[in-house]
Amino acid sequence: MTRSIICFITCLLLIYSYRGIVCEPLTDSEYSDLVESSSEPLYPSRRFKPYQTVTINDPAQNSSGIYFRISQRGVDYLAELAMLGLPEIFYRMVLPTISESGLTLKDAVFTKFARPYIGVKFVRGLGVDISIRLTEIRLSGDTDLSIFFASYRAQMLAIIKNLTINMRVAINRDLDEPFTNVTVIGCTVSPGSLQLQYFGKDASEFYAIGNLIQSEIDTAIRDKVCMLPPLVRDFLRQKIDLLMEPPNLDAIPPTDATGTDDSSDPTLGDHLCGRGLTSSDFNLTLPEDEDDDPDVEMANFNGNWVPDLSLRYPPTFSDKDLIFGIDGGIMVDGIPTSDTVERPKFANVTVIRDQMLGLIISEYVPNSFFDNIYARDLGKISVIYSLKHVPRALRSIAKLVCPECKVVLSANLTTSPHISIDRNGIVLLLEGDISVYFVKSSASDYNILTANGQIRVVIKPHFRYSRLYSDVLLAGVEFKVYKAGMTGMVAGAVKKLLTFLVPRAIWPKIQHRLRLAVNHKGLQIPRICTFELQRLHLDYVRHAAIISADFDVDLPRLIGSFKQFVDDTMSPTITRKEYEKALRYLK
Repeated sequence: MTRSIICFITCLLLIYSYRGIVCEPLTDSEYSDLVESSSEPLYPSRRFKPYQTVTINDPAQNSSGIYFRISQRGVDYLAELAMLGLPEIFYRMVLPTISESGLTLKDAVFTKFARPYIGVKFVRGLGVDISIRLTEIRLSGDTDLSIFFASYRAQMLAIIKNLTINMRVAINRDLDEPFTNVTVIGCTVSPGSLQLQYFGKDASEFYAIGNLIQSEIDTAIRDKVCMLPPLVRDFLRQKIDLLMEPPNLDAIPPTDATGTDDSSDPTLGDHLCGRGLTSSDFNLTLPEDEDDDPDVEMANFNGNWVPDLSLRYPPTFSDKDLIFGIDGGIMVDGIPTSDTVERPKFANVTVIRDQMLGLIISEYVPNSFFDNIYARDLGKISVIYSLKHVPRALRSIAKLVCPECKVVLSANLTTSPHISIDRNGIVLLLEGDISVYFVKSSASDYNILTANGQIRVVIKPHFRYSRLYSDVLLAGVEFKVYKAGMTGMVAGAVKKLLTFLVPRAIWPKIQHRLRLAVNHKGLQIPRICTFELQRLHLDYVRHAAIISADFDVDLPRLIGSFKQFVDDTMSPTITRKEYEKALRYLK
């Protein structure tokens, strides 16, 4: 999730294509229209029929910057995964010892767990109802029968069909609590059919007692299944904590020439991602700049820049979805964003796509990023060009004034950039100073242009999806300059110069540097180990962008990770009684 949030903020600045760029002054009325918001709600494009209106009641002063919405489609997909995963999870799982009227069943192991049917429904204000119908289960274990002074022993095979387990799971978390509470408040079992088979020299003695332990077996299976929701909560909590930790590059052992690693110790990603992480996974070496432009000076993003994951809007259930919200503001070295950054409030948000997952990202998130940029004086850039990169209209002047000079371009923010979002897209307002001058090695310089003013940037990112590589693209970017005060020896050629400077010089350098800050291979839609976003769409409402997506999970890897987690949670110091009741596998 951390990479997802940082990538979204950065994609507001990244330009892969700058076709159709125009640069012209805005009138006063145009600028007023730009910064003033309509009092009427703005909705996404009317080409789509809105799927649903989501109500978000978040009146707190420090309201969320990012809201997550999981739809019924999302939980239906998770239920399908559970149908496929439960047979793997329960295979070779051991039931606790069962004793009833002299009959003891111990070390009973699931030898078959057919694909079950699972249904999940949201419960307004509470959580979810889960219904699990186990179509066929087979258990094998050792049985002992004691009758007066006689004792018998045999191997038992239990075949259970159409056993149904219904549970209601309450999910809640107060804002001042560190963890989400997942509680099974009701778990009942509807018995199915049970067939018992015994093997061994004493097998005939067991058939006389009939299905004496059917209810105990049903109860033991129910208890194992109903242990899963809290256990999954603990599993996910541990994985999120691991993923939120920055990688310790110094602790990663070097690889040999074959690319293998001598260390057998678990790495941070072992539980969720499996084995095999090496230092190459954390290679931060930047590629050589392929541009001809040799010199770029830009302030480095020092410090630890991470989103604030504090819960601001607790899990809230309706009949159709689950919504929760986090702060989402950008923190630097643990220092939260200034309170001066506005947090938009939402009453009703129109969701136009019925997809599994939705992210409602308010203007607060990117504006908190820009607030930190400005507060830390990172809005400066300087680029040096040779004369061959100067527009043709200015080359004659350049050769006349200083044929041996280079062109130095510098830009500096004078106020914090601000983003506004409406149904038409994202508008970025930049205000600062731009200077262009010739410079010689002797340090003499000739001023061409000094400009100060506001630049309006309209960007509309969209997603390109590929099984191999997914990224964020922008079909076009529009630049307009408002009230630019300009001086210099060629001020009359301002329009041509700015048409060259902004899209061809300043903006590409900023986006290139930011791309390297996020991922030296380019801006890639993040995959967090077993979890991958698919079919992403980006829509806009007033004050927010809505990312709609489906997701896919690498189920075999996730199951292996979960089973490893179960084994690792078994402490060797627990009592024998606790050991038998715990979720464990036959060794």
